[in-house]
This record gives sequence, structure tokens and C-alpha cells, in this order.
Amino acid sequence: MFRKALIISFMSISGCSTINYIEPTEGPLAKVRFSTDFEDIVVLWGYKDSNCNGESEWMRLKNGYLMNSSPKSLDIPLSEDLHKNAYKEFLLPSNVEHVFMFKSAYLSGTAEYSCAVPVKMKFNKDEMYEVSYQHTGLTCTAEVSRIHKTSEGKIRREAVKVFNNYTYGFGEKCKEAFEKSRLY
Repeated sequence: MFRKALIISFMSISGCSTINYIEPTEGPLAKVRFSTDFEDIVVLWGYKDSNCNGESEWMRLKNGYLMNSSPKSLDIPLSEDLHKNAYKEFLLPSNVEHVFMFKSAYLSGTAEYSCAVPVKMKFNKDEMYEVSYQHTGLTCTAEVSRIHKTSEGKIRREAVKVFNNYTYGFGEKCKEAFEKSRLY
């Protein structure tokens, strides 16, 4: 238990880069903001395909100070209330299925609590989205919202889908990827 606590503490102050995702430069794209309101580190892993092959850590988010942070913005509206380390915005290929997983952990006394949410989503070309991770107590969710301008000219966030920590519908290979042990 002490070792896990030490690892979590180290990861919260380590100098690891907070962005490892490489954006595409051409093709049909969507703008996507990944965000959290959680005050401990949240890691986002991405997969190369919908069978969860090619796992890689995409980014680290935290609603607060994050050493060696790498803010990334595409000026998607409705980010003004978010801490600069609590979100990152990227171009993602549109009209293809993306699979990624948010995971966070925190210590309470001598107990470690973690929660992970797998997400499977297609994003429409030239549209803006937010995928927001929330971790409250022992539960966590990720809400996908579309950000768009209404006919009245107002910017609006419209919920599209909410994911929780269940792996139903992801297939055995993805379940194995989501459940494997990680140091963080």
C-alpha cells in the first residue's frame, strides 16, 4: 500500500509531459476538448482502433496545479470556467470510431481509490465537442457534449452521451486493455 501511495504522490509532482497525442494534419476533422473537474491527476489513454490495439497515454489533466503542464487550446467556446490544466483541445479524425479511457486515483487515509471510464465515440466533421470526466466519491463518468451555436447566435453545450465505468459493449480485447494493471 505504501508503494502505491508513493507512486501516486510521485506522479502528481513528476516532470512527465502532459501531452502525448499527435494531431492529424489533414482529412475530415472535429475539434474535441477533454476536460475534468477532478482535483487529482486524470490520465487519458487512447487506442489506435475500436479493438483497443495500440494503447498509448494521450494526456494528463488536473483541475489545479500540474507540474510541467502543457496547456493546449483550439479556442473551443465555453472553457472560460476551466482551470488551464483541467482541459486540452485537439483535432481528431471525424466519422471514425474512437476508443479511449479516462482513469484517476486518489488516496484517503491508507486506502487507494481509482475509477476508470471507457469511451467509444464518433465525432462529426467540422463540429466541436467536449468529453468531460467527473470523479465523485466511488463513481466516475464521462459526458460527451456537442458545442454549437444556436439559431439565436448563442453558444450551447448539448449532452450527446454519458459513459460510466462499465465495459459493456466494448468486446473482450478492450475489456482486457481497460482492466490491465497500470502504475499510472
